Amino acid sequence: GRFQYLGADTLPRKRALLWCTRLAGVLSLVGTSAIIYHVLKKKRRRKNVYCQLMLGMSILDFFSSIAWVLGTAARPKGVIIPVEGSHGTPTTCMLQGFLFQLAVGSTFYLAALMTYFF
Repeated sequence: GRFQYLGADTLPRKRALLWCTRLAGVLSLVGTSAIIYHVLKKKRRRKNVYCQLMLGMSILDFFSSIAWVLGTAARPKGVIIPVEGSHGTPTTCMLQGFLFQLAVGSTFYLAALMTYFF
């Protein structure tokens, strides 16, 4: 079959889909940056267990947000399935994959937060 981007079959729709993920990444960067700043701003917050958990989760989310902002730009052009906006190299692709894998650690912080509030 023909590869499609979640049903986006025209170039403008593919580009819109690409930029939606980048916009979500930028919003996530802003949000996680605000949490990191808020926790690091005061020494009292840095010693609070809840704030430490939020800080750890936000730092990991910050890096995965960078991967979302990069979008398909980090993917090598013309590899297996052509993807709109790919301009990267195998190294940028691996870097993006590593950043996405950091997000897995965020789930452990979330589990710790749930335990903290239980």
